[in-house]
Amino acid sequence: MRRGHYRTDAVVLNTYDFGESDRIIVLFSATYGKLRGVAKGARRSKKRFVGKLDPTSHINVGFFAGGRSELVRVEDAALMDGFNGLRSEVALFGRACAMIELVDEMTREAQVLGRVYRLLVDFLGMLERAAGAGGAAGEQPAGGPEAVVRYFEIKLLSALGYMPRLGGCMVCGRSDAGMTDARGAGRVYFSSGRGGMVCAACAARA
Repeated sequence: MRRGHYRTDAVVLNTYDFGESDRIIVLFSATYGKLRGVAKGARRSKKRFVGKLDPTSHINVGFFAGGRSELVRVEDAALMDGFNGLRSEVALFGRACAMIELVDEMTREAQVLGRVYRLLVDFLGMLERAAGAGGAAGEQPAGGPEAVVRYFEIKLLSALGYMPRLGGCMVCGRSDAGMTDARGAGRVYFSSGRGGMVCAACAARA
């Protein structure tokens, strides 16, 4: 990233105390992917950063990139949605933290993934609504908070390119309609090494 001032929407993934008064902030942004920044004086701030840099918070943030350090300097933040309903109970907040931790662990810094950013924002809101904990009006997801987290995991894997191929054989390329064994029983196999389904004939030759 070139030296200069920037602004973007982002979700706070994590925070760490740094020095006597500063805080390291891990952000997943709409425009620049994952960023790590230092918020000077954030631990003593009574106005500029208070209540805006908590994990899961959706913010609009201004920062300065120096061009040399991997850390940007967080200059200001405006809260767009604190998802305060997610903090109504420990178990619910734990599910939200699991979602943001998964994004943190599965993405690299400065990797721009707009679809992942949108998924994270949407599913944090969905999780809040599924628990009846408030949040913006929207369709109530079926299955409760646990189902929301599982669905998020599937969608995230798909967005990052980790979903297995289930529409045909990974070896011979036959579609699922032709993937039957010699007796026509329709048996297929899954190969984790190949990342998808394998028909009975190819599995027998392996």
